[in-house]
Amino acid sequence: MSVFRYKGSKVWTMDFHIHGQRIRESTGTRSKTLATDIERKRRRELEEGTAGIRKAQTAETVLPCRG
Repeated sequence: MSVFRYKGSKVWTMDFHIHGQRIRESTGTRSKTLATDIERKRRRELEEGTAGIRKAQTAETVLPCRG
């Protein structure tokens, strides 16, 4: 896990490699703890996407439109 701040910045940035590709994105937060959680979630999303794992879709109730 790698989160850091650029000099003069108040926002944390995440930087890591996955499958040979460098991912460097802003976390959009000033909290290091929250930035670490965001980085962990983003890494998991990318790993699941490349492994072909899909999230279970929740069934939504669709009400007929009466107009």
